[in-house]
Amino acid sequence: MSLLQWNDKLSVGIMEIDAQHKKLLGLINAFHDAMKTGTAKQETEGVIHALKDYVALHFTTEEKLMARIAFPGLAEHRGLHQDISRKVEELAREAAEGKTPAVAVARYLTDWYYNHIGKVDMLYAEHFRAMNRR
Repeated sequence: MSLLQWNDKLSVGIMEIDAQHKKLLGLINAFHDAMKTGTAKQETEGVIHALKDYVALHFTTEEKLMARIAFPGLAEHRGLHQDISRKVEELAREAAEGKTPAVAVARYLTDWYYNHIGKVDMLYAEHFRAMNRR
């Protein structure tokens, strides 16, 4: 069974963004599976590389959407994205040096998923839905 399951409470109601969030979910679950089979140490660098690619695409997509819908929290949200990007870069450096424990990566990814997507992203999702009701 997967560590994290997609549910409608995590949907922002925008197909492209939801698809990207599901991709992150798949990445987290694959890394969790690697931890269960004892291969996480070998997988850490690859997961972090995939995260770097994901962050570059996903954050750009979200920020363009937020600008298009005139989301008032864009600047703050962009700051959170920059924090996450810095953390992913830090994890990448540590992984390259063999200093990133797989458990720390898994914990960070899970926290990111639930707290950023499950809470912070819901703010622009609500703004998006409100704009579409007008």
